[in-house]
Amino acid sequence: MALDDWNRVLGTIVTGTFLCSREAFRVMCEQDPCGGRIINNGAPSAYTPRPRSAAYTAAKHAVLGLTRSLSLDGRAHNIACGQIDVGNVEPPDGAPQPPRARPTAARRWRPLCRCPTSPTPSC
Repeated sequence: MALDDWNRVLGTIVTGTFLCSREAFRVMCEQDPCGGRIINNGAPSAYTPRPRSAAYTAAKHAVLGLTRSLSLDGRAHNIACGQIDVGNVEPPDGAPQPPRARPTAARRWRPLCRCPTSPTPSC
C-alpha cells in the first residue's frame, strides 16, 4: 500500500471522526443543560479484519478507541458516546443499486511473493 493511500484513509476516517466528535462535544458542553449523545460510525473490521484492508482496519480500530475514550471523558458532562458497527448491507428489492467499482490495473491486488508453500499472498 502506498503511503499516500494509507494517509488518505486514516485522515478521512480517523481525523474526520475526531473533528466531528470534537465539535459535537464542544456544543454539548456549552448548551444548558449540558449533555448529549455522540454516535460514531464503526465497522465490524475493528474486531475482525479482512484481507488486504490494513489501513481501513487500523482506522476502524482507532475509531473504536476514540469512541471509548470520548465515552469516558464525556461522563463529567453528561455526554455518552457509542458507535454503530454496520457491516455489508444489501439494498431491498427494487432499490437502486450503487455502481460497482471496477479495479484499474494499478489497483488490482497482486501477491507480494510467490512461495509455493504459503497459502497467503505474503511469506
